[in-house]
Amino acid sequence: METIVLRTKTIAIIGGGISGIVTCKESLATGVLLPTVFEKSEGFGGIWNIDTRFGRTWNSVKTNVSKYTCMFSDFPHGSYIKEGQDFLDTDQVHQYLKEYIDHFKLLDHFKFQKMVTSARYSDGKWCVTYSNLKTDESKIENFDYLIVATGIHTIPSKEELKGVDLETFKKQGGQIIHSSMYKSPLQFKDNRVMVVGNSNSGCDIVNDFCKINHSFIYHYFKRPYWVIPRYFSVGKILPLDIVIFNRSSQAKTMARSTLERNQFLNGFLASQIPLQEQLEPVRISKDQHNDYHPVCVCDGYLENLRDSKFKSISKVDDNLQQIITNENIDTIIMANGFYCDLSYLSSYFPTVELQARMITMIFAGQLPYPTEQEMKRGLKEEEDIRYSIPKKISPHNDFVDFSDGIARVIGALPDMRELELSNPELYNEIYMMPFHPASYRLVGSHSNPEQSTKIIKQFLSDIYSRQ
Repeated sequence: METIVLRTKTIAIIGGGISGIVTCKESLATGVLLPTVFEKSEGFGGIWNIDTRFGRTWNSVKTNVSKYTCMFSDFPHGSYIKEGQDFLDTDQVHQYLKEYIDHFKLLDHFKFQKMVTSARYSDGKWCVTYSNLKTDESKIENFDYLIVATGIHTIPSKEELKGVDLETFKKQGGQIIHSSMYKSPLQFKDNRVMVVGNSNSGCDIVNDFCKINHSFIYHYFKRPYWVIPRYFSVGKILPLDIVIFNRSSQAKTMARSTLERNQFLNGFLASQIPLQEQLEPVRISKDQHNDYHPVCVCDGYLENLRDSKFKSISKVDDNLQQIITNENIDTIIMANGFYCDLSYLSSYFPTVELQARMITMIFAGQLPYPTEQEMKRGLKEEEDIRYSIPKKISPHNDFVDFSDGIARVIGALPDMRELELSNPELYNEIYMMPFHPASYRLVGSHSNPEQSTKIIKQFLSDIYSRQ
């Protein structure tokens, strides 16, 4: 007989992407919170929605972290992952989310095609007004708590290009789209295309055009980023996140000064991608290794630049307006990012999950609220990240340390010193070896040590078996 849980508090969750999905699940896990997820599209997934009207990915997109990191701590991937495959496409990420929703019985808590138009806090309740996008009918519901999980890829940045009159460009027949509307290079057959921005989406889109040998593709960016492949060679050929995300190595990194961190990371990346230093438009020379340089993940971009499959235009080219005119550019794809629309969540599955666990446990009364001083300090740190120059593609480059900090607060991080004495084998597996999200289910609330240990051992077996 199924146990009936009496839930005493209601919570509204705005957004049905990765953040909203896991927050719904963790709300139910408290045994106290009753969640309602408001999603304005016709399905779940957010940017990974497979309905092209709502999703933000394009046909050839792959995840930038492997299947080992691109998962929640208590739910491994299924049979849709092909043997030997490490990085997921849009359909596979969506399938993972579907199976997660089905397994934890979340779908009944979703309201699709419901757009929140107002949220006001009054008399101890959140008054949420939302519109039914099918009928235009408006309703109001009250909730004890509210979480905004709309993500950081919601509102495209402005159409701005310093020194270029974009309005005149459009009046003369030019086309401007944001990268979030891009699906395939076949949309722009015979067009002379300029892609603006060299973060992940900008470089990926340029690469996409190169795959079909598009004759007229230009790439404009202000400064070079490291353009790294999805695999590193470190004795074995391993996915980049397996190499980078490691508790013991990140502890050493955190002990270094900012200058030492920059020198170490830039030196490591230069050793992995020597081709970049040979290409003038994207060169980051050794005398620049004292500074922080953003990182973009894109396979084959450097090779395509070397082979002249596209033309790069950097900030040193002063008269961009003249270049656009002289080269007869007729389409500009703005890969210039998004406005941050009330996002509170990271971009990594494990961190998103930990944040969801923490906030729902606080709302359920299972954790104390942070102090006002702690909240102000946290907001200041996030503001510093948001407005940093150069802007970081991933808000928290210290991903493992940042995630461990949250896990420590909610009691989901094993005591490493104690573990080293009591279980040296497990200590070695989760501290000295590459990181895996399942380590956050070894101890604490809703832990499952047996399942977690099994997942970790299978993961390490996969890594050890590689050439």
